[in-house]
Amino acid sequence: MGTNLKKALFSLCYTAFLLNLSISRVSAAESGSGSALSVSETRIERESGEEIRSLGVETTGILPSNPFYFFKEWGRGIRKALSFNTLSRAELQLDIANEQAAEIVKLQELDIKNPDAYSRAVASYDQSVVLAEARIAALKGMTAPTDRFVLTVIDRALRHSDILDALYARIAADDAEASVLAQLFTARTDIVKTVAAVADVVGNNDRAVAYTNTVIGRMTRKWHELKAVEFINRWENIAPQSLRDGLVVLKANLMLQLSGRLLGASLEDFEGKDESRGDALAQLPGAPLERLRSLDALRESVADSDIKNYANLVRSKLFDVIRSGNLAQRADAETLLKQAAAVLASIDAFTGVKGRIIVPEAAKATTRAKFTYDGAVKFFDEGSFAAAYAQGSAALGTAESVYANFLLGSGDVAGDVRALKQDFDGLGATVRAAGATKEGRTELFTALGNAERAIAKVADLVNANASAERVVDAIRLAKRLIGAASQLTETRSAVSVGEAESAFGSAAEAPAVVQMNDKQFVPAVVKIKKGGAVMWVNRDADTHWIIASSEKGREALDGFDSRRGIATGETYSFIFKSRGTWKYIDKLHPEMTGVVDVE
Repeated sequence: MGTNLKKALFSLCYTAFLLNLSISRVSAAESGSGSALSVSETRIERESGEEIRSLGVETTGILPSNPFYFFKEWGRGIRKALSFNTLSRAELQLDIANEQAAEIVKLQELDIKNPDAYSRAVASYDQSVVLAEARIAALKGMTAPTDRFVLTVIDRALRHSDILDALYARIAADDAEASVLAQLFTARTDIVKTVAAVADVVGNNDRAVAYTNTVIGRMTRKWHELKAVEFINRWENIAPQSLRDGLVVLKANLMLQLSGRLLGASLEDFEGKDESRGDALAQLPGAPLERLRSLDALRESVADSDIKNYANLVRSKLFDVIRSGNLAQRADAETLLKQAAAVLASIDAFTGVKGRIIVPEAAKATTRAKFTYDGAVKFFDEGSFAAAYAQGSAALGTAESVYANFLLGSGDVAGDVRALKQDFDGLGATVRAAGATKEGRTELFTALGNAERAIAKVADLVNANASAERVVDAIRLAKRLIGAASQLTETRSAVSVGEAESAFGSAAEAPAVVQMNDKQFVPAVVKIKKGGAVMWVNRDADTHWIIASSEKGREALDGFDSRRGIATGETYSFIFKSRGTWKYIDKLHPEMTGVVDVE
């Protein structure tokens, strides 16, 4: 690009900035002087709410409800014109979509009543998302994107999906805004496509699933696993067959984690019932048809009768909404029945190809799924599409639970056992760092004891060469109990280094701290005594994945593996129970190496 052209574009960009600033002041003045435009229509927010800050946006600026919004869009066009690198174009387009998602949040915070403003906001956002998908797809075959970029795409997609769901809940009952609902469904589909595109660029199904699990693991909302499963269901609809098995297992693990957290909490507290808010799960924003599917998945995962009854009650109310609102159309039921049939066929093929003898519990569940599916087909043939969808959803939930167990049982069982031990050790380190005691937190330590015994049972079954089905059932129980113990901890957030060091009773008990900074471990070698802990703290901009440098090391240490990327500011702790010199690497940046010398 010539120097003169660059200068011209810079001048245009600077002019757009000045116009944007002056318009903001004029709008604010108008809102204060009682002009024809209402305060909520012209207000330029200087302070962002919590949800907007979580998107990394400091201020939303001019909103789509403002008649001068086109100047802001013009300025964004100039920013894109000044971006030349393929990766930087994709990053910029994601940033613009993120800004527009924040604008949608702000419109709702200001209680804007103008349907055209929401229509314009969603349309602009969707255009940016579609372009972001194209920019991401263009990266395939070029320089591999950074871990941070991939994690950012997935994180924003999940966050934006929640924002669109909230807007859906706001306007779903207003027939006058039906066109906005259609735009929302399109945008919700398109944001999932950005994740599908980045997974394709990554080119490794296991890594794509691991990235997704890492992002979901950072979330803290009470029902975030449920919302994540709904997002994954949409992704699964467009994912290649080679990726779907991994997504099925990820969904199963998320539901086990949620069912475990429900066990560890007072159900009434978890629901969030009070006079003003009512039932939090029943009011959780989302598309009714998708929520029905996730509830059916939850029902298959929970073992506690009270929780199952609660899920059944919410599902019954939701079905009434779907039926009375005629929300399930022929195409919806037909698509779902095809999915259920495909999973049932996969179960049959899996048992046939593997030569497995299906265990009684799985056989009963499969028979139940097929019976429910046949009932759904009957409803469909009769033209009762809401009933067909509900029955098909129940059949699919049961079938996916059975199939996920098959996949887990045929996978790396030893790896699953190591992951359980690692999760438990990490939870124990968090509890120790928080200074919890058996006397003060009896319920928590009882839950930890239950989880420890469950993990020991899994190990005993593996050592006794028990059937894969028995091992998987034991693993599922252990995951639930770890989830229950996790819910009982005072906080699920990462413990800071200062908190960890001050919480240990003496300097001898304090963990050795290794910082990840400038793509190196500092210090590169640490010495501890047997039974001591090491805490890795990520001070780097990139994500890091701690893992023993050899399979032999992971086996000897019962799973020295963080099992996911550790983001900036997060920590990973591991207790070393065996003497020796243990080498480790960063799985995502293998050139980073370190050593733990255990005396």
